[in-house]
Amino acid sequence: YVDDIFFTSNDSLESIDQVLDEANNFHPNIKRVQQIGRNVPFLDVFIQNSNGVLKTSLYHKEAAEPYVVPFGSDHPGHVFRNTVDTAITRAVRYSTTLSEFEEEIRQMKLMFLYNGYPSRHIDWRLTTLFIDQDRFYKRCQNYMKQHQDDYELLSSISNMETIVNQHIHKINMTLNFLEHEHYITKDIYQQLFLQRNDIQLKNVYFLFDRSYVKPIFSMESNVTSKLSTYLDDLLRPIIEDILKQSVVNQDFDFIQCLHHHQCSSKLKPTTLLVRIKIQNFFSLFKHQSVVDRIGYLLAKHRQNQPINHISIVTIERLLELYLKYTLFIFEDYIYTFNHGMPNETRFRTLLSNLCLYYWKTKKFQDNQQFQNEFLLQYNDELFFTWNQSKENFHIFLLELKEFSDDDIDMDIEYGQQINIQNIHLENRHGQF
Repeated sequence: YVDDIFFTSNDSLESIDQVLDEANNFHPNIKRVQQIGRNVPFLDVFIQNSNGVLKTSLYHKEAAEPYVVPFGSDHPGHVFRNTVDTAITRAVRYSTTLSEFEEEIRQMKLMFLYNGYPSRHIDWRLTTLFIDQDRFYKRCQNYMKQHQDDYELLSSISNMETIVNQHIHKINMTLNFLEHEHYITKDIYQQLFLQRNDIQLKNVYFLFDRSYVKPIFSMESNVTSKLSTYLDDLLRPIIEDILKQSVVNQDFDFIQCLHHHQCSSKLKPTTLLVRIKIQNFFSLFKHQSVVDRIGYLLAKHRQNQPINHISIVTIERLLELYLKYTLFIFEDYIYTFNHGMPNETRFRTLLSNLCLYYWKTKKFQDNQQFQNEFLLQYNDELFFTWNQSKENFHIFLLELKEFSDDDIDMDIEYGQQINIQNIHLENRHGQF
């Protein structure tokens, strides 16, 4: 291929060297660089002879920089889609085995994240390229049927104007009352006041995650977008201060916590590592439960003092509006939430983490049985150590499932090694 040559040979190494030396001396201008072995790079392909089976994967030069077209730069949208699609297609065509393909996709994701591509954009392209569309669509429909108690169907999109205007009116009426009674200032009222041209409802879309689909709700230009932005700005400093010792949201922070003395001192050669994934993290809490938990914890942390001159009771009223009036579209129908909140939003994550904090405090931190263990939450997963008997461990797990009025669905993994988010974690003779 142009100035590169690849060939196979079953002769001895001495015979191959002799042939190559003769070729090198054939013309004074020929200068060759050679690589001989059971694996060699050729162009952008890495070729291996694995016990008589030819395997290929993508070859990355050591000097290659991890740069592609930066996401959000001044290019049409199809450029970003095509950049990701091309990388995925190369991984498919070049990877002989599934393990090589998965490793290439992992490296590809890191490269695109480094260049500012949102993870949901990368996952969207993977879903689009790999999933049979009819089968995928049926899974989306099945998801909505299985979770029909979480959502309320309001109307078809033919009545969108009526539905949206009704929701705008209800929110504005409440804001008007709060401003009139001096619970909020006129500036905040004007900041949150809604007009029809502020609103553009979005379809829920789904990502394929291993064997199931996961809904993604866009809050951009929603009826409650202004409320969520305002409440996020107001509450985030307070809530992050409450959660700072027990919650992380990045791999790097999680790994740093593991190596901190507070965690590493709990690890012995016999220590079990436990990972609990909360399957219904997005829809775990009833709306009134969210408001009650948030209000209780804020009041306790602030000793009932207002936050930026906004009382805890007023914050609860604004939270009720946010939870009650968020809208989305699926299959030409308009829905609202009966249970839980829109997933994949920073504000939703903030609220869910704080709602879970009360349970973690009661079941873990305040539990005498747990005093010699370490606990850390990473998004919708909990990690903790266990240094007691397995019998006590199973009793402890049964107690965890008692969650007042909210039904918690947990997937539990434990042992000397576990996986949590993107991290494989092992206890090797008392060392992480």
